[in-house]
Amino acid sequence: MSEKVRVLHVLALDTVGGIECLFGEYLAASLEERLEHHVLVTRRPVIPRFREALREHTASVHMAKYMAGVKLPSWPKSVRRRRLMAIARKIRPDVVLLYNCLGSLLRARMSRQVTPPAVNVYYERGSAWARHNKQVAARFLYEMDGVICNSRAAQRVLELGWDCPPGKSTVCHNGLRLAPPPADHVPRRLPAKGPIRIGFVGRLVPFKGPALALQTMAALRGGGSAFELNVAGDGPQMDSLKALASKLNVLGSVRFHGIVADMAAFYSHIHLLLCPSLREPLGNVCMEAGFYGCPVVATEVDGIPEIVEHGRTGYCVPFSLPLSLYQEMGGGTGSMPGWVYDPRTDTLTPPRIPSPEQLAQAVLQACDTDAAFRRMSRRAHIRTRDLFSMKTYTASLDGHLLALAEAGKAEGVDSVAPTRG
Repeated sequence: MSEKVRVLHVLALDTVGGIECLFGEYLAASLEERLEHHVLVTRRPVIPRFREALREHTASVHMAKYMAGVKLPSWPKSVRRRRLMAIARKIRPDVVLLYNCLGSLLRARMSRQVTPPAVNVYYERGSAWARHNKQVAARFLYEMDGVICNSRAAQRVLELGWDCPPGKSTVCHNGLRLAPPPADHVPRRLPAKGPIRIGFVGRLVPFKGPALALQTMAALRGGGSAFELNVAGDGPQMDSLKALASKLNVLGSVRFHGIVADMAAFYSHIHLLLCPSLREPLGNVCMEAGFYGCPVVATEVDGIPEIVEHGRTGYCVPFSLPLSLYQEMGGGTGSMPGWVYDPRTDTLTPPRIPSPEQLAQAVLQACDTDAAFRRMSRRAHIRTRDLFSMKTYTASLDGHLLALAEAGKAEGVDSVAPTRG
């Protein structure tokens, strides 16, 4: 392939989230000179954090809902539709990469505006857990020439839940976004004095399980060791969680840090990460903690076991209790997915919760002896360093895009000919 492959990335960049941050890191880290990157921003204007990466590493940036700085009306719908089609014709991409928008047929059909049609690729990063019209979602996937998933769990949710044809998708695990620890990284040790510091990282919303972290702290009180829970994150449950901590009599052992700017320092401060999520397509925080040598105790759900190697880099606790109990534990049940992926049975199942007592037991097991804890810390660092580096991620994603573009040119993008018009 001698010419540049023009890739049009279609995503929102108006918030600081996992998808957006990883995309910015990808642009800066990619060394593939055969790719030429273009961006179509789908919502509000780009926030300052991502502007430098776009300026330095993309050939063009376009706004789906704005023209010459003026927001286009949402009605009639044909106004914005024509805008999308005009952008596609102007760029003439070889590949249109659609981020996390399962069921968006309008975006799926942008590639038809190019002659020859661009290769349509969907990038699944959590949208498959949301509620969609099944017929529309299945049609969307049918119109894709390829699908990239950030975990095998995401791949199986698309296949089991939305009828994505087996063999159409491939897995590309996320890369680490944090600055690496020193080259002479030393395995973590349990503290000789003071409490063992447990970390919780995530937005304070029900499906992340912050109430379960507090319930786990309550269950640890009789464990014989002193523990302190450090919560990094903010969200609508902040006040109710503080009230729950007081009710459980653990408020004195919990520190709410709010939004943490320096996550590398946070992971260096804690000894172990607790991730009691009810839904987690991959588990970036588990990856990040492991990179800093923090063993992880997490729910055995969705993509987490792809990061946490049970018994070696941490422990995965089954989600065995009914969701109805979560409300009684102070967790709430808002914004829950319709299903989660059970890696033990390779099936989709209604969301459930892990037992706080089992989570506490796993924490105690991880901290049983300093020697065992150090071995687990070392294995966690080596595993994440070797499997989930940004270099590995960018090379993998670049390789997938180049292969899909090559296959599209060789086949004339015939795989979805009935929908090409």
